[in-house]
Amino acid sequence: ALPISQGKIRKGGNKEPKAIMGSEHLSVLIGERIQHGWQEKNGTISQWNGLVLDQMEVNPALYLVKYDGVDCVYGIELFKDKRVKKLQIKPSKPNEFQASRDEHTKAEE
Repeated sequence: ALPISQGKIRKGGNKEPKAIMGSEHLSVLIGERIQHGWQEKNGTISQWNGLVLDQMEVNPALYLVKYDGVDCVYGIELFKDKRVKKLQIKPSKPNEFQASRDEHTKAEE
């Protein structure tokens, strides 16, 4: 997983972090798998994994996230909400459908 912080995003191996001027420029998160901690009122931190579905045009700080194992979509200000801890972009997995299709194509050759 790759750490991202307020104002910066880091994605890829040895590349320098890309400076971001504000959350309105972070549409690069759309379609990315993320993970982060969530700090409860009592101080405990739970871990969450999910997929960023969209960024709201009317409030660019607000992202729609579908979390693993939860049957709803959450609207969350990933970079403004102080309860979000250690936000990271998870490495992309190859598209399983694409990999399956590529294997099928090779078998036909």
